Amino acid sequence: MSQGAFILAGDVIGYEAITPGNTATGISASLLKTSNGIPVRQALIVVEDFTMQFSVHGVDPTAKAGTNIGMPMLAEQSFILDGIDQIKSFKTIDRVSGSNSITKVTTYA
Repeated sequence: MSQGAFILAGDVIGYEAITPGNTATGISASLLKTSNGIPVRQALIVVEDFTMQFSVHGVDPTAKAGTNIGMPMLAEQSFILDGIDQIKSFKTIDRVSGSNSITKVTTYA
């Protein structure tokens, strides 16, 4: 995972906006591979509104008021997930219940 100035390589496979609410939500399966079945290599994650809580280690993140699993990411911050394992494991949830965070995802292969 990289943050700050970064280089995206490959073709854009897809884009989505995730609004997870109180449910840990991952990247849609349709964005994880090309039409030829080749796994994506990178995902650009951009937090558009409100703080989200995320994880990439296979355990669902929880809201701050809960067990506080995962890491916070503030609005207007971005990072890249490198490799299909991180991308498939990525999950996000509203850090504060009812805040309606929006996370934009673009995948590359």
